[in-house]
Amino acid sequence: MENINALEQIMLFLSQQGPAMVITGVVIYCVIRVADIGLIYLKDKAKISPPEKRSDVSLKVQLIIDRLIIDTNANRILIFEFHNGASNLHSLPFIYMTCNYETSKRDIVSMGQSLKAIPITLYTHLFDNLQKNPYVILDIENPNYEITKSGYDLLTFQDEKKAIFILLRDVKYKTLGFIAIYKNDNFSDKDIEVAKDISGRLGSLLSS
Repeated sequence: MENINALEQIMLFLSQQGPAMVITGVVIYCVIRVADIGLIYLKDKAKISPPEKRSDVSLKVQLIIDRLIIDTNANRILIFEFHNGASNLHSLPFIYMTCNYETSKRDIVSMGQSLKAIPITLYTHLFDNLQKNPYVILDIENPNYEITKSGYDLLTFQDEKKAIFILLRDVKYKTLGFIAIYKNDNFSDKDIEVAKDISGRLGSLLSS
């Protein structure tokens, strides 16, 4: 836009110098205007993440959680990513979560495809707890419904015994989603440390 404003000043000046100079000015204007449009197009194109890039990221994420399920002896691992939806009548945006990655033991039925566009408001207590703590562990045998009722509902629905939830953040600490690891026995200190380390790597990958 700065280029266009400058050109308008130049055109005004040239118009005062005679017809020949006006024609010259028009040619210059057209050339620079086309260049500006081309630059805008290239900038917009650069904002679009090509499918190949997402596919490369997805493969790396899948390989990481496939290894993690072995290292932690988990039953299932899910990765949810947050995304925007519509807004209410007061323009308050709705935020949803969708399971985009899953790995599980061979004898466990996949559930990832059914966990799509879930309003995060259904799990307010769980996410409030996650904002205050580096992770949340749920144990169906020792429930604390006041804090994480929604989390236990999800755990019961999946017929799992225990789970650990960890938020995924980018380098600017923006929340991207979370990882959920399910198993039947207790999480060891090593399991927790490995899961926390992996969550950091996943956050970097999903924001790349």
